[in-house]
Amino acid sequence: MEDGTKAQQTDVQPISQNSAPPARLRELSTERQSAWIDALFAKLGRMYGTTFANLWGGIPLPELKAEWQSSLAAYTGPQIAWALGAVGRECDVAPTLPRFARYCAQAPRPEAPVAPTETAPISPAVKEKIEKAVAKKSDSLDQRAGWAVKVLSRIAHGEIMPMICETNAIEALTNLDARHLAPAEYVALNKSVWLKKMEKSRI
Repeated sequence: MEDGTKAQQTDVQPISQNSAPPARLRELSTERQSAWIDALFAKLGRMYGTTFANLWGGIPLPELKAEWQSSLAAYTGPQIAWALGAVGRECDVAPTLPRFARYCAQAPRPEAPVAPTETAPISPAVKEKIEKAVAKKSDSLDQRAGWAVKVLSRIAHGEIMPMICETNAIEALTNLDARHLAPAEYVALNKSVWLKKMEKSRI
């Protein structure tokens, strides 16, 4: 991965260091979000060496980082740092994006403020804001599965990619219950790695 001086000096630290609730990645400026993903990739690269880079085959690095940034947007700095620590303790091989995201989801969440015993009715305006915030929090399935769909599409169009890239893409769609998003032109190839995965999913 990136071994430059900047990457070596940057590490994954909690995004917010004050008493306020920690910010989610998507709440940061675009520049800070990119810096965070750069630091995360540099750390994973130092932890797993070339095996982390080899997971992604010929996928352009900016495109890959953008996918990670989108998929981790809902998590806070402490959650991502916790996931990185858990990966280091439990994973002997470099994690795929879906696997790392699952670790982030398992991380302890900031404590919610204690609600008062008696509250006034929620006004329509406040209710609308809450509903919008909840909707914004949910990343669409298409976004989370996008990188895997792109890999299978490129293979379907004749691009030669490492088998591990194809396997990871199929595994990601399976874990997300998004096999229906696999490109039709790829499914039509009836490749053994795809058929075996489909057979196992029906057991």
